[in-house]
Amino acid sequence: MRILFFLFSAVLFLRCSSDDNDLPAKELYLSKVSKNSFLQYEYLYDVNKKPFRRNHYNENLGQNSLLGFRLYDYNDAGLLTKVTNFNKDGQNQGNSTLTYNTNGLISRLDSYSSTNTLMSYYVFEYSSNILQVANVFMGASNKKSAEVIFSYDNENNISKIIRKGGFSTGNTYQLDSSIFNIPRTFPAHWNYYEMLPVIALPYSDEMFFDMIAESRFNYLNGAPPFIYDNTFANKQFDADGYLQKQSMNIRNDNGLTIYEGTDEMTYEYLPL
Repeated sequence: MRILFFLFSAVLFLRCSSDDNDLPAKELYLSKVSKNSFLQYEYLYDVNKKPFRRNHYNENLGQNSLLGFRLYDYNDAGLLTKVTNFNKDGQNQGNSTLTYNTNGLISRLDSYSSTNTLMSYYVFEYSSNILQVANVFMGASNKKSAEVIFSYDNENNISKIIRKGGFSTGNTYQLDSSIFNIPRTFPAHWNYYEMLPVIALPYSDEMFFDMIAESRFNYLNGAPPFIYDNTFANKQFDADGYLQKQSMNIRNDNGLTIYEGTDEMTYEYLPL
C-alpha cells in the first residue's frame, strides 16, 4: 500500500532568492494548469485570497471531464486545518486534518478514509524551523510504518527525499527516493497545500514542484524498480516572472518497458 504524504508549513524549504528576476513583481495566484491543451487543475479562491476548492480534470475523448475536486477548510487564524477529497459525483474520498506547533509549522497530520477511520498519521521533526524528518504511524496500532528524510542544498532548496519502510517489522528498507534540481523559488505570497516537499514523492501531486524544477528523478524500489526521469525545458515567463509554459520531457522505466514522451504545460493566473 503506497502512502501519500502531505504536510503544511511555511515555505522554509525553498531559498529566498537574491535575484530579483526570480521574484514576481505582481501578486498573482494560480488559476489553471493545462497539459497538452487540456485543463488539468483549476483553483477557486475566497475573499481572503485562499483557495477553497481545486477541481481536477482529465481528458476524455478530446474533451475536459471532471475527475474530482478538493475542498480546503481554515481556522480563524487563517491556517489550513482540513483537506477533503471528493470524486466527480461529490462522494467523500477521504480527508486529512492538520495540527500546528507554536511556530506555526505543522506538527501532525491525520489521514482519514471516506468512512472517517484514521488510516495513518504523520509526526514532523524540525531543526531551526526546517523540516528534517516525517515519521508515519499506522492509525489502528500506532506502530511506526515509515520515515521520510529530507535533504537540502546550500540555499535551503529541497534536493532529495528518501522514504524508508519496514519499521513495523524491524526490517527497514528504502521504499523510494526523489532527487531534484531546483534553481528557482515560489512567489513569496503563495501558500498552497500542494506546494510542499512531500507532495513530490512518486505517484503524488508533483505539479507545483515541477513549476520551479529543472529536473526530477524518482526511484521506486521494487522487483523490478520503477524509475521516473523528468526534465523541464523551454520555460517561458511573463514580464512579472510567472511561468507561462514549459515542456516536460518524460522517461519512465518499469524494468519491462520504457516510455518516452513530452507534455506541454501551460499556466494561467488571477489577480485577487
